Amino acid sequence: MQRPCQLYKRVLFSDLFWLMALCITFRLIYDAIVNPSIGYNADSATYWLAGIKLINGTVDAYRTPLYPLVLQLINQLGNNRVFENIVFFQQLISYISIIPFYWLTTHLFSNKPISFAASLTYGCHPSMLIINYGIFADSLLISCFVFFLFTIDRFFQKPSGAKWLGLNVFAFFIVMLKPVSVILYPILFIMGLYLLKPFGTPHLSRLPLKSLLPGFLIGVALLGGFVTLNKVQNDYPGISTVTHDNRFANVVLSRAYQTIADEKLVSIIDTARYYGHYYTIFYLNNDHQKYQQSFDAFPSQYKLNDNMLAVRQIPPNSLGYNRQNIEPLIKKAALTSLYIKYMYADLMLFSGDTHFYVKGGLLNMIIYISFVILLYQGLFNKRIHPIRVIMFLLGTILLYTSIVGGIRDGTRERVLLPCFPFLVILFYDLVNESWKYLKPFLWKITNRRPPLKNL
Repeated sequence: MQRPCQLYKRVLFSDLFWLMALCITFRLIYDAIVNPSIGYNADSATYWLAGIKLINGTVDAYRTPLYPLVLQLINQLGNNRVFENIVFFQQLISYISIIPFYWLTTHLFSNKPISFAASLTYGCHPSMLIINYGIFADSLLISCFVFFLFTIDRFFQKPSGAKWLGLNVFAFFIVMLKPVSVILYPILFIMGLYLLKPFGTPHLSRLPLKSLLPGFLIGVALLGGFVTLNKVQNDYPGISTVTHDNRFANVVLSRAYQTIADEKLVSIIDTARYYGHYYTIFYLNNDHQKYQQSFDAFPSQYKLNDNMLAVRQIPPNSLGYNRQNIEPLIKKAALTSLYIKYMYADLMLFSGDTHFYVKGGLLNMIIYISFVILLYQGLFNKRIHPIRVIMFLLGTILLYTSIVGGIRDGTRERVLLPCFPFLVILFYDLVNESWKYLKPFLWKITNRRPPLKNL
């Protein structure tokens, strides 16, 4: 048993202790100087209403249930300052997630200074701090992705059927936090195939099909059960109708709606789009009642802001159009060349956009160079790092699906924020790989021998 003095010294001289101390100090200074206000809008109101409906036994077609449930559970602790309590909870989870992030990068890089720098970037970046003040699911989603990556890393160190089951259940809960996380399922499927017969990774133990199949099927069954429940309660055979809204917005912005055979609908969109794409979507979806209910249920101590008041003024339509009968037309318009060209141009324009205080072109370069390194290691070195491959796939798919599936407007950075931890790790992984290649040359230039432990 360690003496208190020894334990004190061990903690005091721990890199993790100083990392956490620096991060909390920076966060406190940031809050004191910037003094961010709590951010909410019409989306926050729909999360709030979804939580109330969930308590009454009904899932919401628009919002997956986990974040609305968190809102209502925190509301039970004291509804006078419910949003302040939510912000504190998000800050706490975000701060705790620095620990698994550090452990993950320490294992990945085997280089403590680089791991420390990566964790400091993750824990202190302003974009990561400001999102904690938003009444949106994104803050918790970012933290959950970090915990998920850490869990995968530990799983690869010693795979087992029980851990595999845990990963699949964990993935389901992340999807229930935000629908974009459904990309975890194909990633887990690829992982399962690789674990049947791993190659290029001598230390990795294979898992038989009887250990892998039940866990994956349970995860799929959970997701299928939720989709079925959504179909029964809301007559929507999917995870969330938010996908429809984003696609509809891009159909309007790309003018692909002009290819729709319904001339009356085309004429209405021609007129409505001058009030903005959100006006067009909510008006033709006939979402008036849904948003009125959301604003009526919204906590009265928090004043409706300009965004919410603008949405509240969108009238119902009596033209016979709604979300259900427009959906097939929007899906068809999304397959046209106009729409595809617009989305391709959006991807190209991303390089010139600024996100996380850097240009999108730099984020693209991180992805491209990481791909080249993974390809080189696999083809020429015959070496595969499963966690690096999984992390690359998740980060890349999440980034580009968020661009293509999202909307090119003021919401984009918030939508892209869940990619941030992946991009930080990929960037510092490039730094680490570069250091490995440069280190021998530096020893030669300085006419010094490397330390014995590196020989």
